[in-house]
Amino acid sequence: VWAMMHKGACCAALLCTALAFSVWADQYFVGPEGDDANVGGEGAPFATVGKAVSVANPGDVITILTGTYKETIDLYPEHSGTETSPLVIQGESIEGVVFDADLELPELLVIRGADYVHVKKMTFRNTKNLGVQMETGAVRVQDHEEEPATGCVLEDLVTEQCEGVAFGFIRVVDCIGRRLVAQDNLGSGIGGNAVEDLLLKGCRVLRSNPGWDYNPFPALANEGNIIENSDGKWRLKAGWEAGGGKFVYTKSCTVEDHLASDCYGPACGTTGATRT
Repeated sequence: VWAMMHKGACCAALLCTALAFSVWADQYFVGPEGDDANVGGEGAPFATVGKAVSVANPGDVITILTGTYKETIDLYPEHSGTETSPLVIQGESIEGVVFDADLELPELLVIRGADYVHVKKMTFRNTKNLGVQMETGAVRVQDHEEEPATGCVLEDLVTEQCEGVAFGFIRVVDCIGRRLVAQDNLGSGIGGNAVEDLLLKGCRVLRSNPGWDYNPFPALANEGNIIENSDGKWRLKAGWEAGGGKFVYTKSCTVEDHLASDCYGPACGTTGATRT
C-alpha cells in the first residue's frame, strides 16, 4: 500500500511540475509582416525581437519566422533566463532567418550582461564598421557594468560580409559557441577577451580578411594597419586584428573540432592566456 501511495505521490508531483512548466513557459513569434501591437502568437506575430524580449520571461521561447530583418537584438540583465529556464531566441532556419544591417547598423546581436540566454539558427550580415577589436563584433556576448554574462549559448549562427569582427566573447563565464560560422568578414572570425570557461565546438571560420573593394577604416591606413594590396583590395595587416580569431587574457577556453581556412592572418591565436 505504501509503495502504491508513494508512486502515486511521485506521479502527482511530476504532473504538477509539467503543468507548472506549461502554464509559465510561453512562446512568442516574430514575423516580417508582424506588428508590435499584436499579441505575439504564431498567427499574430510581433514585428521586432525587441518587443518579444520585452514581454518574455525565463523559460520562454521566441521563434523568429522566415524573413529578412533589420534590427539590433540588444539583451540586458533584465532579460536574463535562469540555469534551468533559459530564455531561448531561435530562428525557423539558419538560411531562412536573416538579419541584414545593410551597412548601416554596426551590430546585430549583443548580449550585454544577460545570463542564460540561448540564441539559435539565424544569419547576420553586412554590419557597418564599428572597429576591429572583439568588443566591436557584429555578434557579441559581453559584460555589463563589469558584471559578466553567464551561461549563454550561441548555436548554429552564421555571420558574413561584415566590415569588422564576426563573433566576440568579452568577459563571459560558462558560455558556449556551438557550430558558429564566420565567413567573408573583414575582421577576425571568432575571438574573445578575458573569458572564463568558454567552450567553442564545431565552429568554422572561412575567408576572414579576404580583401575589400574600399577602405572602411581610414584611420588605420594612416597607421599602416590596413593596406591596399597589389590586387587593389584592402586588407587588415596580417598578424594584427585579422584572420581566423584571437583570444586575449583568457582564463580558460576549450576549442574542439575547429576549422579556420583561407584566412589572411592567424588561424587562431592567444595572448596572455592562463589555460586554453
